[in-house]
Amino acid sequence: AVVSTQSTGEPPTKKQKVTHLPESIEVEMSEQKNGNGAGNGAANGATGDIDESLYSRQLYVLGHEAMRKMAASTILICGMGGLGVEVAKDVALGGVKSVTIQDTKCTSYEDLSTQFFLRDEDLGRNRAEATLLS
Repeated sequence: AVVSTQSTGEPPTKKQKVTHLPESIEVEMSEQKNGNGAGNGAANGATGDIDESLYSRQLYVLGHEAMRKMAASTILICGMGGLGVEVAKDVALGGVKSVTIQDTKCTSYEDLSTQFFLRDEDLGRNRAEATLLS
């Protein structure tokens, strides 16, 4: 399954498009964007400047140029096990343009102890879809 969402720093507009494909699931969340298309507050659309109040710690370590590149990046993360969900969370919070998660496995009992978005109700569901809908 492939789940795609774009980060804006603002709550999503609650509009979801779900398309069921033969062997995968694609879920997109529609959110408000700022002028640069990143929609995550990482860069101001008019000037290309980074939102320093939101990303001050990252700017100190990475610098403005790296943050601009991150704000324009589209990331694919394969596998929503314990490690994949942590990576997805950290990358999304880092201020990238969009994150797409892909997973072909269904939720098992063992996943409940390693993946914090999954619940008992998600057993048997695709992990990527269950992660997005949690």
